[in-house]
Amino acid sequence: MKAKRIIAWVGIVLLVGMYIVTLITGMMHGEKADTWFKMSIACTIALPVLLYGYNLIIRIVKKEREKNEFTDHVEK
Repeated sequence: MKAKRIIAWVGIVLLVGMYIVTLITGMMHGEKADTWFKMSIACTIALPVLLYGYNLIIRIVKKEREKNEFTDHVEK
């Protein structure tokens, strides 16, 4: 449960940071502003997907670990 909370807080901080970067780069008029804006939008979409996948992997590994512990206790 602790890993999920840490992942959630990291995700929140990163998303807020990316929203701020997106807002700032959206208002800039430099030659690299368009590239930064596109990268920030892409990361805003990709980060939650990656964090969801990471949480899914944690859940699957945890179920497998609990299943193995259960079968170890039953065999003894």
